[in-house]
Amino acid sequence: MSERNPMRGILIDPVAQTVAAVTLLNGELDTIYALIEAEPIDVRPVTERDDLWIDDEALLRRPAPTCYAQWGDYAHPIAGKQLILGHNDEGDCISTQLSVERVERAVRFTRREFRGIREEPERRIVHPVLGPATLHRRVAEFGPEGES
Repeated sequence: MSERNPMRGILIDPVAQTVAAVTLLNGELDTIYALIEAEPIDVRPVTERDDLWIDDEALLRRPAPTCYAQWGDYAHPIAGKQLILGHNDEGDCISTQLSVERVERAVRFTRREFRGIREEPERRIVHPVLGPATLHRRVAEFGPEGES
């Protein structure tokens, strides 16, 4: 999961409202855990070659977070520190090709009240590869922007 040379990432901090370049000596999970101050983590695509590493349990923390980064067209704001790294064809972490300026334009910091997680009714679907399945979906709910 790592490359031999230092790699360039971008760290987003919703509490400090900063977007900053960072240098990682490796792309090992322990290094990522330390940078975003979280474990477990989740990864979401940002571009075809760049990923957003986030705190998978940020909304479960107490006290509940009130500072978020609204990232591009994601359905809801993201709490906790976030790290952007690139990946190669094998899935290994590499330096991001995104600039801090581009990420600053794509991220909007916001304050909101996290109101909880709503479970939607189960739905039966037919997956094209797996066949019949039951879809379970949870949706985070937030108060209006500026409320916290």
